[in-house]
Amino acid sequence: KPVDELYDLQADPWEMNNLAGKAQHAERLERMRRKLYDWMLETRDLSLMHENDMIERAAGRMPYEIARDDTIYPMRRIFDVAERIGRGPEHVSVFKAALDDSDPAVRYWAATGLAVLEKQAGPARGALRKAMSDPKSWVRFAAAEACCKLGLRKPAVKVLADGLDLPNIKENLHAAEILVALGKQARPALAQMKQAVKRAEGLQDHG
Repeated sequence: KPVDELYDLQADPWEMNNLAGKAQHAERLERMRRKLYDWMLETRDLSLMHENDMIERAAGRMPYEIARDDTIYPMRRIFDVAERIGRGPEHVSVFKAALDDSDPAVRYWAATGLAVLEKQAGPARGALRKAMSDPKSWVRFAAAEACCKLGLRKPAVKVLADGLDLPNIKENLHAAEILVALGKQARPALAQMKQAVKRAEGLQDHG
């Protein structure tokens, strides 16, 4: 899926011809992108946090409450990393450095950005391997996905398979989603996946 999409809905109502890469639309695209970013920052958009991260930060409060507290949700710092995803290997050094950030959402988006880059994330291989031991599961899992794409399949799949055995069903689902996306590379975790499915039978649907 492209990072940016721009369509002429009058000439192309089915959105088949993406104009985002056309030079003549660059100024319009940048203006619209900036407007979106400004709106996200103004409304303190919570989508920059993984669901498990948001639940943990909220600690029983309404998410809206923590969204307004920059000491709990440093949105601009998180956004600075997240907005770079899919925009080329020139951001590898930023993502690599962000894996050591004190905020788990920054680390999560850094690992996710490196996963998107696949083999181009090679210079961050060591940092990603270290990130598979991150105290936050959503960071570990994102780092494991990136590591799988860098040839570190065995330790990465183990991190994800171990995620299936965690007591939190949302963490189980997150790990399972990545394992499914990995396809044949996830075969060593097949037995644990089957056990996880059996344990989840009859539980409340978590979507």
